[in-house]
Amino acid sequence: MNNKLKNRLINNELERGILIVDGTGNILGVNKYAAKSLQTEPSEILNYNLDYFIKGQMEVDLKDLNHQNIINLELTTAKNNKIKVNSCINSFYYKEQEVYEFNFITSNNANFKEKLNLLAQFPEKNPNPVLKISNSGELLYSNPVGNNIVQELQKKVTPAGTPAWPEFVEKFIEQQQTEKVTIKHKTFLFQSVPLRHDDAVHLYGRDVSEFQATSEDIENLLNYDFLTGLPTRSLFPEQLEKSLDSAQENNELLGVLFIDLDNFKKVNDSLGHAMGDRLLANVAQKLRDFLGEDNFLARLSGDEFGAIINHCQDIQELSELLENLINHFSEPFKITSADGHESEIFMTLSVGAAVYPNDSENLEQLIKDSETAKNKVKENGKNHYRFYSDEMNEEMLQDLELEAKLRHAIDNNEFVLHYQPQIDLNNDRVFGVEALIRWEDEELGLVSPGKFIPLAERTGLIIPIGDWVLEQACREAKEFHEAGFPNLKMGINLSARQFADNNLVEKISNILSETELNPAKLELEITESIIMKDVKESVKKLIKLKKLGVKFSIDDFGTGYSSLSYLKEFPIGTLKIDRSFVDQLPSDENDTAIVKAIIDLAHNLNLNVIAEGVENPEHLQFLEQNDCDRIQGYYFGKPMSKKEIVKFLTNEPWKVVDV
Repeated sequence: MNNKLKNRLINNELERGILIVDGTGNILGVNKYAAKSLQTEPSEILNYNLDYFIKGQMEVDLKDLNHQNIINLELTTAKNNKIKVNSCINSFYYKEQEVYEFNFITSNNANFKEKLNLLAQFPEKNPNPVLKISNSGELLYSNPVGNNIVQELQKKVTPAGTPAWPEFVEKFIEQQQTEKVTIKHKTFLFQSVPLRHDDAVHLYGRDVSEFQATSEDIENLLNYDFLTGLPTRSLFPEQLEKSLDSAQENNELLGVLFIDLDNFKKVNDSLGHAMGDRLLANVAQKLRDFLGEDNFLARLSGDEFGAIINHCQDIQELSELLENLINHFSEPFKITSADGHESEIFMTLSVGAAVYPNDSENLEQLIKDSETAKNKVKENGKNHYRFYSDEMNEEMLQDLELEAKLRHAIDNNEFVLHYQPQIDLNNDRVFGVEALIRWEDEELGLVSPGKFIPLAERTGLIIPIGDWVLEQACREAKEFHEAGFPNLKMGINLSARQFADNNLVEKISNILSETELNPAKLELEITESIIMKDVKESVKKLIKLKKLGVKFSIDDFGTGYSSLSYLKEFPIGTLKIDRSFVDQLPSDENDTAIVKAIIDLAHNLNLNVIAEGVENPEHLQFLEQNDCDRIQGYYFGKPMSKKEIVKFLTNEPWKVVDV
């Protein structure tokens, strides 16, 4: 980026915020004053859209705003604080792309009145010409500089290459976007901004020498990422079109890669955005070095990159390149912070690949297909690559259809809960049940939770579904207690997104209050991977829930991090052995050793242990002999409807006991 525009954007001395945005509000540039006012970093703000900060307060398109108006807004900062500002928006065209400069000053600014006055007088004080012309050709407004130019253009004779006033006006009325005029040895470039709801054309001019310097800056701003130096998303289709022409001419394959950094958000959250920026710059350089000059690399968004692999002879060659790319990132990055502290950070990649002409000959489709393949890698464990296939597209369409039905199911309360009994081996009695959601669709029939729960996680629908499960399970647990089973515990699984919900503690507190359920009879089941995402926050949240009286168990123990240190920190009461370790008992020696070790570990830490997936007498006998406290599985009872579980609990010997 040229220093002139860079200084214009990030000058610390400029006491007004400047955001440069495209027509949809995506933020392309920011000065430090704006970033500071909005409580975020200049590099981080590029991941936002303007609407995030204005929250829909401007109901018209950016291009429909009158450049002479001051807009009073209440901005929401990245930390969810409110600031009142006065703002105006200026726009101009550059290479057929309209770019907007969103200026604002805060009402608590020491020079507020002076700054507001300058904003209000923007056209009058602008050193460049500003004109407003009706669609019938009438001059509606001109600022002092513009008025001088109009007077020159209205003369009978104008300089060579400069249109007379009628011709000048006609060109813009006919939707021409730019026109150069030379007046008294100065050349101005005019750009038009037609407003949809205004029967007029707004013209903004500037000195060509200044514009030529700035045009280079704007081109770099739009097309090159200042953090990594890589081309941005805007250049990717243009370069891909050139590469496709070359591949077609030379009868070669071409690879389009969609590269996503795995778990990059964790780095930002744990080490801060400054370290995240340093890591991104290092990743970009490593990718650039690996791919070489023959291939094209661009930064598509915050932690996503696109690559074009030219001159491929066959799929095998591209496969080997992708395999080497994944392996290339097996070594950690060594990143030094501003205070000199060095951190080792492992960063893996999820890469999707689409191939011309095998998958498509259309550049937009190739980009889309590579992203689809990348998403499949993310769904299946990350740190790998996959080629696009037609089956992926079919699965995606099925997911879209299923998502629509799932939203309908939420709105129309189509879910029910089934309950699987949990047995205490010390007295062979039921002590609790686990709530399991079921969905029966009119067309699809009974949809497996294994099919719709992962989709709900990806789409965020798990939050309303999880809220429904929490409330319904607590309500029905209270009904079980009133029906003669006052000691029955209710186990409920929490998803990753549910546990991350900032309102979780408040929601559970309200549900317990509304249903009047004894909190001690509610046990929340949480997996290791969920609580280990942010240990400090997990501890805080669990302690708050514990104060409500709620119990906790670690679900699927042994399949996640299995870091023993956290068992001391978290207020948990039970470890739940995953069914994958129980399935081959007692014949598999490894599973036998693991299950014994988990039971011993739990007891040494004064924790209870429950095994799930108990399906035959051999499982039961082994677990009893090794002092497992509790069990759950089809051998004792499958998940049952509310009516069926009441009948099951009523029959001897399944009297409910308090444990």
